[in-house]
Amino acid sequence: MTMTAVLLSWAAALWLEGAAGLHTDSVVLAVALTVTLGRGRWRADRRGRLTALALLPPAAAVCAGLSRLLAAHH
Repeated sequence: MTMTAVLLSWAAALWLEGAAGLHTDSVVLAVALTVTLGRGRWRADRRGRLTALALLPPAAAVCAGLSRLLAAHH
């Protein structure tokens, strides 16, 4: 089930990358988010899933910002 979601996420992100002119890191981020959400969260209660859904995008945004800072200052 998780691998199916990862493959669908990868395909959608790859298509979106080509259509919108994004970089490869968006594909990697989409796959990483899919794997993260797919691991063990289905056994959690609704509140746990909503908490993960609310906290994961800001955490990903912070990581993306840090990667841009690190790339700018080798």
